[in-house]
Amino acid sequence: MGILARSRWPELEKLASEGKSIKEIAEAAGIHYGTAKQTLSAIRKAGGASKPKAEKLTPVQEHQLKRQNKHLAGQLEELAERYERDNRLAGLLAEMRQQELKPPAWAMPGTSQSGHQIACTVLSDCHYDEVVNPEEVAFTNAYNRQIAELRTRTYFDNVCRLHDDVGVPLDGLVLCLAGDMVSGNIHEELAQSNDAHIMNTVVHWSEQLSAGVALLADTFGKVHVPCVTGNHGRNTRKPRNKGRAEDNFDWLIYKLIEREFRNDPRVTFQIPNNSDCRFNIFSTRYQLSHGDQFRGGNGIAGIFSPIMRGDHQKRKRETSINTPYDVLIMGHWHQLLDMRRVVVNGSLKGYDEYAYANNFDFQPPEQAFWLTHPKYGKTITAPVRVISDRERALWPQSNDVSANWMNGAA
Repeated sequence: MGILARSRWPELEKLASEGKSIKEIAEAAGIHYGTAKQTLSAIRKAGGASKPKAEKLTPVQEHQLKRQNKHLAGQLEELAERYERDNRLAGLLAEMRQQELKPPAWAMPGTSQSGHQIACTVLSDCHYDEVVNPEEVAFTNAYNRQIAELRTRTYFDNVCRLHDDVGVPLDGLVLCLAGDMVSGNIHEELAQSNDAHIMNTVVHWSEQLSAGVALLADTFGKVHVPCVTGNHGRNTRKPRNKGRAEDNFDWLIYKLIEREFRNDPRVTFQIPNNSDCRFNIFSTRYQLSHGDQFRGGNGIAGIFSPIMRGDHQKRKRETSINTPYDVLIMGHWHQLLDMRRVVVNGSLKGYDEYAYANNFDFQPPEQAFWLTHPKYGKTITAPVRVISDRERALWPQSNDVSANWMNGAA
């Protein structure tokens, strides 16, 4: 004899509610009379089969439960705020998402007048709102939002100046945005030292870049903007291949700029949802990529080994799917290099603490510029300088190192 398991209590309680005697309940349940009697007594003391008697908590247990409840309430509130924030962002992205545009007709083969060419320039590795402390790089560079604004304006001004300096008639300009427009929060040191939070960075610099694109459109008449995302703008700690483009703050900046010119026929955009962007200028086939897919680089060959190896692999891939290219354009390496079939862009940010600590070659901040001829392809090349007199005034003139390289960067 004893008390039945709690799982059978409802059965006995139901029989008792039908007015049956203990003997009848025992027979119906197939148990001993004494077991039925003791179980029914336990059910009455517990207040019913579905309401087991609650155990009394100690003061310590009550305190622990209160703390757990408070912690869970805080987590629930945080999740609700994050859900609302993500819904707002998803709505914004859904509003801006549209079908990828193809290169404009004015850049296609057979459209140029005799002797006319198209200019091409790259803006990348701006790392907007990152801060570079001059003292940590031997006074070879400095960077913050104020300096970045000056360099961005100088970049657009100098590209417009090249419109007249090249000495040949131009049909338009292709502005390649090659990623790492922001430094983002992928490293703890960046999240702590950046000049602004990432959403503030996106809004501020999309406005600045929109003004620059408008200036180029006024000068060149027609502007096409192919875009790829970098590795710093990602929204995750570790790089991801799935959703690489749309889960990147570079992509959001591009879409905001594109929306600004949605009613301006002079400006067209090409913003793919993958890591590469293909476009033609006349008969020359270009492939734009950020460059973070290529890894390695040490010894005497330095960055040439991963770049040439990566270009070879990419050419094999594109040839295998019948989309070969003539010239690869990339950023990421913060070194302006023109290797004929490969153009590596410099950095608007310039030399930073990471480059200095790892003994990388020094190079002033500059960006790429060249012309594309209908028959001869990539022809005249020139660096776009981004250091201005207004920026020089912000530098400590007593430092010989900074004075020497800045005077040579004019």
